[in-house]
Amino acid sequence: PLYAYSDSATLSVKEMGEIHGSGEKEIFMNYYNDTIPQYVVYRSDSIGVLPTTFDFFFYYETTLQIDNPTLSDFDNNGITDVAFIVGWKKIIVSEFRDSINNFANVFEYENLDETFYGFAIGDIDSDEKTELISGSGLGKLISIEAVRGNYYELIWQDDFSIYNAYMKTTTEDIDENGKPEFWIGGQDFVEGITRLECYEATGDNSYEPVAT
Repeated sequence: PLYAYSDSATLSVKEMGEIHGSGEKEIFMNYYNDTIPQYVVYRSDSIGVLPTTFDFFFYYETTLQIDNPTLSDFDNNGITDVAFIVGWKKIIVSEFRDSINNFANVFEYENLDETFYGFAIGDIDSDEKTELISGSGLGKLISIEAVRGNYYELIWQDDFSIYNAYMKTTTEDIDENGKPEFWIGGQDFVEGITRLECYEATGDNSYEPVAT
């Protein structure tokens, strides 16, 4: 081991990335709090140094669990964003603000009838705009696009062929037809069926399964 965090409330690393734009890396770690689920962020003091310096706490304003934090500049405005899911019901995108040394929410999507988990992220329809694709327990698929700086839209919805569409990833044109792909996996626990499907864009803001 190179370093051990002495704070016994830190549980596990959930995401790593560059938040401040200065070249060093930060880590998001689960932080035990019996009142508000939250993360603690540690940063490096300089490039090439382990992220061991406390930076800030991050939490959402409810007592619901926070899942799937993913760091990137989704809207290509040069500022780091984080996407995450709260209580399985609400998808949030937040942007880092130097003025508060923390993230501020810029987009929220909620569907009380669904439970979402995880993202497939990329420019799937090749329009130079990032899409965040998620799936639900009832098999609902959605795509949220970073249209421009701090502006996001729900651009696509469809039904997956099976329940619990929680497995997902992206590939960069694996069949060399000029189109990137995203993959969705789901399970019907009652029937004991697992299914994985590959999707490609059919045009702007539209996708279809091309392999099962």
